[in-house]
Amino acid sequence: MMKKLEHPKGTISVVVTTYNQETFLSQSLESVFAQTRKADEVIVVNNGSTDNTTKILHKYKSKITTVSHKKNIGALQGGNSGLLKATGDYVIILAADDWFKPTILEEEAKVLDLHPEIAVVYSQAVSVYGNKKVVEVAEPAGKKTVIGRWEFKRLLTQGDFIHYGTALIRKSALKKHGLLDPNVQYRNDYELWIRLSKYYPFAYIARPLAYYRIHNNYGIKSSGFLESTEQELGYILKKHLPVGDKDLDSLRSDAYHAYYRLLFSENILAGNIKKGWRFLLQSLRVKPLSLSHFTTLYPFVWYIKRKIVI
Repeated sequence: MMKKLEHPKGTISVVVTTYNQETFLSQSLESVFAQTRKADEVIVVNNGSTDNTTKILHKYKSKITTVSHKKNIGALQGGNSGLLKATGDYVIILAADDWFKPTILEEEAKVLDLHPEIAVVYSQAVSVYGNKKVVEVAEPAGKKTVIGRWEFKRLLTQGDFIHYGTALIRKSALKKHGLLDPNVQYRNDYELWIRLSKYYPFAYIARPLAYYRIHNNYGIKSSGFLESTEQELGYILKKHLPVGDKDLDSLRSDAYHAYYRLLFSENILAGNIKKGWRFLLQSLRVKPLSLSHFTTLYPFVWYIKRKIVI
């Protein structure tokens, strides 16, 4: 009887980034070690922590490789230092206050094993607000698993619907197209997804495979994140939709239309009424005949709803 050939399995690197997360670090690491498909290496980037992080990491010294920085160089540079250290075929970045469900590496790595054309596989996540856990499905991602989907246009016109801590990335794609862009402080993962989605299809697993902790003082809830919307998204659009490229004219129009409407919504919610209306007028100039002006004033409705609820 002929033996069935198995598809070769890629090696996996998990990069855990931490800065003063002694409360959550052990839970995060234990979730990595409890995987049904084990990581081939676990790299912890200690970003200049001043709490008990070093003592906690010492307990795991036989299981991890530690990259230590004397001072906090920021999540972006810390993530890049871990990505540079990673030697696996596939790599995933986990913030130390988040954690995995036991099957995330098995389920996602299997997709990359079987589909060499796919660069990124991501999933749903459980958002954690204190003691409350909610599975939030971003509408653009959808409710059905999709193995192989081009996300470039959707990301530019519908916002960032990919949970960073669930995204398993093919390392060869990072080597070819670069790491996290240092010009984008808060939305560097979003910029990376757009960059990679120009060249490769993505896969989406419509099940929550990780937990994402929402805090009131940083991340999407921080004032810096909200205040940076105009500058960072403007930079991303200019980078990926250059004016000289005629083939992108239609997409550029759609993307800027959504961008100005998002800025309108953000400013109205923040009480900046005059500024908000100026952005709405700009969206009208970009696409004066768009029916979206009349159907809803909110772009990225799933995103705005989430912010109102949080």
